[in-house]
Amino acid sequence: MNTPKRTGIFDDHEAGNTIVPLAPTPKKSPSPEERKALDEAAALNNFVSREPSKVTQEAAPPLSGKRPGKGPKVQLNLRVDEGLKARFQAIVDEREVRHETIFRMALEALEREISAKAGQ
Repeated sequence: MNTPKRTGIFDDHEAGNTIVPLAPTPKKSPSPEERKALDEAAALNNFVSREPSKVTQEAAPPLSGKRPGKGPKVQLNLRVDEGLKARFQAIVDEREVRHETIFRMALEALEREISAKAGQ
């Protein structure tokens, strides 16, 4: 069985037997009917649009420089049992402040206790 020889990608091509590269296919925008069908399918499958919401675009004021009193942040990860986390979250919810504020307050209270014991 004789099979025709394939041209290798690095073989020299004879004159007149040149390879013409394919042009990229231009993107076409979907028709209004296709757009409606796509939007309906997206809504049925809980697809979140990649387009920024108009509320976000209008409500975001431009930030001007650094905010006073705000330094660089680092992340602290702790492994605690569920009861301890529930107690911590209850305090955060009761005081209606951020987690970092409650953590800072607890640390300051512990430091005061330690310095009071050292001063006795």
